[in-house]
Amino acid sequence: MGTDLNWIRKHLRPTLDARGFAKVRLQAPDDDSEYWQIFDALENHPELDGLIGAVGYHYVDGREPWQIDQRGGRDATEKAKRSGKPLWASEEWSQSGAQWATRGRSISRG
Repeated sequence: MGTDLNWIRKHLRPTLDARGFAKVRLQAPDDDSEYWQIFDALENHPELDGLIGAVGYHYVDGREPWQIDQRGGRDATEKAKRSGKPLWASEEWSQSGAQWATRGRSISRG
């Protein structure tokens, strides 16, 4: 998996808390691999689940910027939807210009 939840638990969260950033919420995994599988780990480890405020992936509609019409069908799983966590497209993009004016994409999804 692209996110080391134990590193977040042992190092990142304690460091943020100690430096006055206890209210900062973390989003993970923020990559484009193993879509939605983080929810299996979070389901089995309530302590780790509490560390992650939102889950985000790159290009969740299955396209890379250079392949806008490709559709991969990486819809959120039922487990992800039931989690109560915001689900984000953490690296999306929006096209501009007359050529693709009708195909712009949102930057994030909730």
